[in-house]
Amino acid sequence: MRFSIFLILLFFITSCSDNSSKKEKKVYIDDVVKIDLPKEKNINIEGLIFKKIDNKIFYNFQNQTILVFTNDKSVSNNQITELKKLKHKFYIIKNQEIIEHFQVKIFPTIIIIKNNIPKKYEGFIPYEVLKFELK
Repeated sequence: MRFSIFLILLFFITSCSDNSSKKEKKVYIDDVVKIDLPKEKNINIEGLIFKKIDNKIFYNFQNQTILVFTNDKSVSNNQITELKKLKHKFYIIKNQEIIEHFQVKIFPTIIIIKNNIPKKYEGFIPYEVLKFELK
């Protein structure tokens, strides 16, 4: 009796395993999980390239770079006059995404980037201070 139960179980197990191997499952495109790669968007301002990946902005400047954030007030115009005295190249940034990235709240704001490390100066900065900082 025990032997017959064993044979029945063995037959049942082998028959189940054979059926599962014969079945083929078709894979449809909808079954495959889609992996979204980060979307990269470049923001190009006068030759400066900022890369935007997943709503984060990255930059890699080889040389010292001066970014100036201004509005249409006279203080901003005076700041640009002071920067022109230094005879250094600077970039006036009006792009809202970059303004938000650097968290600019006060205009004018100057950001000096050396070795990809930014230094932020808010408000009007006199010529003497700028000259010292840009040595």
